[in-house]
Amino acid sequence: MVEKFSDKDVTLVCSDLSIIDENGTKIADSITEIRKRIVYKSGYNLAEGLLMINFVTGCAMMVKSNIAKKAVPFEETLIHDQWIAIIAAINGKIEFINKPLVKYRQHRFNQTGILKDVYDKQSYYNKRIKDFLCRYKSLQKRLNYDELKEHINNCLMWIEARKNYFQRPNIKDLKVMIKYRDFHKVSVLIECILPFLPKWIFKYVIKLAKRGIL
Repeated sequence: MVEKFSDKDVTLVCSDLSIIDENGTKIADSITEIRKRIVYKSGYNLAEGLLMINFVTGCAMMVKSNIAKKAVPFEETLIHDQWIAIIAAINGKIEFINKPLVKYRQHRFNQTGILKDVYDKQSYYNKRIKDFLCRYKSLQKRLNYDELKEHINNCLMWIEARKNYFQRPNIKDLKVMIKYRDFHKVSVLIECILPFLPKWIFKYVIKLAKRGIL
């Protein structure tokens, strides 16, 4: 990781992780085996993608001190590693090392996970729509950068449409959801039919998504 900082443009370096269970037994050689939809990247101009999906794991990253200071105060609507990664991406280049340098312990008390704390329609709305709306309203105020303004504004329109459609399905909001589907295609796929799904079918769909099948 230290060697990567020989490139003066590099602001943050992160690595792959192997996964162990509560007892220290390896269950995956790479985090990519359990987070199959996440793309791990190196390069410039990665802030926009990091706003929606984080690929940087806090225990497997190293960041320049001046970048860490710029990240203070941390954004309350995001976990710390995602916020630091966004600030690092705005200010330079991120390097991902495609090699597991850390053993990451997965247990039932982990802070993050695929659709964590989602188990029915209302919890899905609270975690995936309401919380996202609060996040992007806060990001709109804090990330006053020309390269991100349009993206954040479009995301807010997309999330507002998702909120309205969840509460009262209609063609107008559905069109907005589809227009901006590239923000998160799985969410749009689920939410197009979410209001019409019986509870037991929705719970089954969530199980498939948590297993990475959707």
